[in-house]
Amino acid sequence: MNYKRFSLYMIVTTFAIFAVVLALEAMGISIGNASMSMLPGCAGAMAEGQGFAKQHARRPAPKEAWSFGLRAFPLVLALQFCAALVFAMFAPGLFAGLSGPDLALAAGLSAVILFVLMVPIMRAVFAMSAKSTLRAMERGKT
Repeated sequence: MNYKRFSLYMIVTTFAIFAVVLALEAMGISIGNASMSMLPGCAGAMAEGQGFAKQHARRPAPKEAWSFGLRAFPLVLALQFCAALVFAMFAPGLFAGLSGPDLALAAGLSAVILFVLMVPIMRAVFAMSAKSTLRAMERGKT
């Protein structure tokens, strides 16, 4: 796994989503929701799946795909919490009611929910991206 590429895709996608949400909010349109936090991890998984296919010229085995999801999760978790801290600087009311044990409980529950959702999703996106890249390579598009 190329951690630099994965992180770069996650960071760029995170800030792009943040910019789009802020721009739309300024126009009075609200599209922000919690599921948007999964998009950066999916973007990184897609890039890694493409990289895997180009490097190995094969689809990842199921064990490799699950391994990717499990290895990528700590990075996703760290980047998501860093993004939450950055966003809290722009929106101070984001964590207004949370402090001490409440904040720890919210962070812990967020981590568990993120794990349950993101590991299988990233595994699937990684595998499907590799499969799609191989098909495109066979057709001579890449």
